[in-house]
Amino acid sequence: MKMRFSGQLALVIVVLGLGWEVPAQGQTFSVLYDLGTNTGDPYSPNYSGIVAQGRDGRMFSTALGGSTGAGAMFKITPGGTLVPYSFDSTNSGPYLPYSGLTLGADGNFYGTTNAGGASGMGTVFKIMPSGTVTVLHSFAGGSDGGYPWAPPIQGTDGNFYGTTCANLPDCGTVYKITPSGKFRTLYLFDYTHGYCPVAPLVQGTDGNFYGTTTEGGSSFSFGVVYKITPSGKFTVIYKFNGGDGSQPFGPLVQGSDGNFYGTTSVGAPRKVEWSSRSPRLAILPSSITSMGLPMDSAPLPV
Repeated sequence: MKMRFSGQLALVIVVLGLGWEVPAQGQTFSVLYDLGTNTGDPYSPNYSGIVAQGRDGRMFSTALGGSTGAGAMFKITPGGTLVPYSFDSTNSGPYLPYSGLTLGADGNFYGTTNAGGASGMGTVFKIMPSGTVTVLHSFAGGSDGGYPWAPPIQGTDGNFYGTTCANLPDCGTVYKITPSGKFRTLYLFDYTHGYCPVAPLVQGTDGNFYGTTTEGGSSFSFGVVYKITPSGKFTVIYKFNGGDGSQPFGPLVQGSDGNFYGTTSVGAPRKVEWSSRSPRLAILPSSITSMGLPMDSAPLPV
């Protein structure tokens, strides 16, 4: 199953100046560039559209459009000067770069496309700051997955870890890929343990990776929070039940207190709180999730 989000997304690149102790009226908001203004511009940055800062101080990301219509990487200076690099969809090239980019330790950027590649089911690619693209892996839709939405993230071991939304006959994958393109599937989702991970992974201080799926986990398909080790050992930490929110599209983030925080796209009708020695979950009315994962605790029973 291939997911699509309808509707137009934001068409402007913005900068928001914030200071921890600056009054609200002291904050600033500026439009850096209106995407789609010029012929050949990228436009309609899609989810997840991660923006990464390069070593030269410029911001890099991806969007649809471009001079070829296949999508583009763009870089923009803090002053608003934008330079696009369009993808070439001919000869099984990458197409529809929804993901945004991750800055690698080598100074290059890594991302995914939701389509294109040898089988038309998406790619993992590397792109240099100069715009030169290298396809590292073309998804075939089998055990390797297909239709990725998020960019892979680079682990502390130097390898990249990411997810796909679908594979046949299963429900998405978690994968590992080296900077040179050696690919390995770590886990195949099976609906009971989650379906269609859209958000990027995050690596915890314990070295494991944490993520969410938009659906699956129960007969009502509300989504899950999961943990996976670099070697592929998978644990469902929490299954949403609808009363505590559902369909988490965003990534988790680990706070300085060691807990993980995230959101759900569908709100909870009531406040639910739960805690024990196992991972703790507190769903607030806004469906912001706090999950503590003690290093010596057992996974949440599901």
